[in-house]
Amino acid sequence: MTYTIKKGDTLTSIAKKHNTTVDALASANNIKNKNLIYAGNTLQIPDSGSSAGGSGEISQTADVWYSVYGGPSGNRDTYHSSGYQPSNRVQDAGAELDDWKERRPGAYDSAYSDKLDSLIGAATGRKFSYDPQKDPLYKNYKDAYTQSGRLAMLDAMGKAASLTGGMGNTYAQSVGQQAYGAYMQELAQVIPELYEAAYGRFIDEGDQLYDQIKLLSSLDDAQWDRYNDMIEHYLDEGNFLLDKYETLSDGDYEKFLDYIELLRASV
Repeated sequence: MTYTIKKGDTLTSIAKKHNTTVDALASANNIKNKNLIYAGNTLQIPDSGSSAGGSGEISQTADVWYSVYGGPSGNRDTYHSSGYQPSNRVQDAGAELDDWKERRPGAYDSAYSDKLDSLIGAATGRKFSYDPQKDPLYKNYKDAYTQSGRLAMLDAMGKAASLTGGMGNTYAQSVGQQAYGAYMQELAQVIPELYEAAYGRFIDEGDQLYDQIKLLSSLDDAQWDRYNDMIEHYLDEGNFLLDKYETLSDGDYEKFLDYIELLRASV
């Protein structure tokens, strides 16, 4: 049987995959430096029986491993027949890693994004325009000036008529229209002031929108920072648990292989 070395492989990891030993791999492939192998090279994998001194030796090794390290959970006969099995410590570390994976955080969900989008849309879509006829304040002015203008017109017409013996005439009407027109001119002069007031309100409303956007943006940034901190802590925990599992697993298997070699030497 042959195996092509992949990037990241070690003799230990390859031996573990194929239930053999580092020494057996090195011997079968004439490897002098057990720590130096190259990706892409092909290894001859020795038979599992010959690599550990036969099935009887594997069973004997399992007995020693079980008595010293407590063995894995489960049926002991199954453990004997399968050769190496992870110790309880390795299995516990693997369970911790699985539990960590189950606690994977969900995707980021902003509590402020919808409101921010609405406010930004309102702020960027604003355009100022002024129509006096739609201004309630202008309507108040118009009603007041119109009423005053009509009273002035009637008064002027009455005074003009008294000069002609109380008879209405064109002159009286003209005088009345002039009095009324004077009030309408005053009303027209109010419009620029109302325009400026409306524009000031427009600017104030815009400032309020931008203040709300700024506040919600800061709250959203704070929420994002908390989420990133949580993700960072989660990944740090995962790296710690993975390193713990790999360290225990590699050490566990190395000790298993050491016992095999000791037993082979004693045969």
